[in-house]
Amino acid sequence: MTSGIPARIWLLADGKPGHVSQSEGVLRALSERYPLQVDRLDVRLRGRIWRPLLRHVLNSVRPVSPVQALRLLRLAYSGVPTAGSGPDLVVSCGGETIFANALIGRDRSVRNVFLGTLRGLKPGNFDAVVSGLYLADVPNLVELTLSPGAFDRAAARQAGAELIAGLQPADDAPFWSVLIGGDGAGYRYTEADISALCRFLGAAHRRFSVRWLLTTSRRTGARIERQLQQYLTAHPRAFAHSVLFGESSRRVAGSYIGAAERLFVTEESSSMLSEAMLCRCPVVSLS
Repeated sequence: MTSGIPARIWLLADGKPGHVSQSEGVLRALSERYPLQVDRLDVRLRGRIWRPLLRHVLNSVRPVSPVQALRLLRLAYSGVPTAGSGPDLVVSCGGETIFANALIGRDRSVRNVFLGTLRGLKPGNFDAVVSGLYLADVPNLVELTLSPGAFDRAAARQAGAELIAGLQPADDAPFWSVLIGGDGAGYRYTEADISALCRFLGAAHRRFSVRWLLTTSRRTGARIERQLQQYLTAHPRAFAHSVLFGESSRRVAGSYIGAAERLFVTEESSSMLSEAMLCRCPVVSLS
């Protein structure tokens, strides 16, 4: 990448906000040093059956040729341009995009960056692997203290202030936020876990007179949200505002982070935890 001509970037998106946000965070850091032209490509793997096959092919001792990579891209994925000029760099996050990222690197002979764990692929399929975790035997690892993200602390603070103004609080009760994910990344939340969380929310409200801002996410699921909704209905005074993802796709996490004096985040989501910590207020990880 040169300082004068914008580098053309392909951001491969799988439709999952946390994954896209991490890719955008890397590109935001690059844009501070280089001019970028970013094209977002919404890609989809045509079925899970392709995963073991692509993993085997990409890890083979015999390198995949550009012609083979192009053929596999056309067969296995939708949403990936297979004609015309290519990018200077490919960036993506998430298992849905990992094979497309590696194949584009082979097909177009361009540099590629993947964010996250490699899901059995050899690190040599990428020029760089970015992770908030230490990954053994990955010589091209770029290890970060926090997962990257497109989080804007000033914008979150402004959105939080607007939210609080709209709620028109009648007293000086502090606002605490709880961001709830769901099963994934090795975690599974039981009915007992959610009951314990609800008891904590109620106890904090009674002891510290806090008003809660509560939201769930894509991975929370109907089972957990039904249990939360029952508690919300039974204890309305404990909650200043709430949004359940299954009932509304409105994204309020940024404003909740910006409004809160303290943040409570379920531990399976590294992106939510990183955004909470970037706001520089006390954060509690829930597991």
